[in-house]
Amino acid sequence: TPTQFCEAPQADFSDTLKEVGFSSDLCLVTERTYTVSKAMLLGFIEAVCTFTIPENLLKEFCQDHYRRMKKQYSVWQNDQGEVYLSFPFIFLVAHAAKV
Repeated sequence: TPTQFCEAPQADFSDTLKEVGFSSDLCLVTERTYTVSKAMLLGFIEAVCTFTIPENLLKEFCQDHYRRMKKQYSVWQNDQGEVYLSFPFIFLVAHAAKV
């Protein structure tokens, strides 16, 4: 998205809404940290990418994506040997009306 890598997503998105004829009642950026198991993360990746990645490449793509995320984010293991990843996520929530 246009605001994905910008430094001030709240202001940029609010300005974009105004430029295209919307009145912005709320534009809020919230940060959260998610902790998910390997199985959960692979399920999320597969659910999102199942329509864009050819079926014969989907499992390999999911594993590659998981390996990349393991290098980027915090990884830990519980007493049962299950692997978990913790990663930050930024939400931009907006409520606007066409003027």
